[in-house]
Amino acid sequence: MSDKCKEQKHKENKLESNILETQILTDADTYPDNSVIEKALGADRFGLFLKFIEKIEALNLTIEWRYYNDGKAWLGKIWYKKKNLGWLSIWNVGFKVTVFFTEKTIEGFNALGIDIKAQIPTGKLIPILMTIKDDKILDNLISILKYKKELK
Repeated sequence: MSDKCKEQKHKENKLESNILETQILTDADTYPDNSVIEKALGADRFGLFLKFIEKIEALNLTIEWRYYNDGKAWLGKIWYKKKNLGWLSIWNVGFKVTVFFTEKTIEGFNALGIDIKAQIPTGKLIPILMTIKDDKILDNLISILKYKKELK
């Protein structure tokens, strides 16, 4: 990558980091089907979202959307059979997925070698929060979901 490209990328990242992130899909009466999500994300981010859906369906995972009054927004629960693998949310900067681990299972996550730091633990759970911005982050997320799916 040329120095000019690196400089432009740095400027874009700096601008993006100054954006106040807000969760969207806050209307309890509007179910988040694909047309609603496309409108919320925009064409580019929706394309990445469709790749995400394709990849999780290939793993036999499903998303169950539900409106939560405590957060006043729709969240998608990512399921494998009866096992909750993570939470999907739609934001003004794209979509995010949070996957929770325990002290026992975080070691396996660390062994994946993905450069993401765990958040501050919530009780006994350790959240991994990812904002899905590109194919590399999406692939990392899929690796994490595969790992969590295989846990007993």
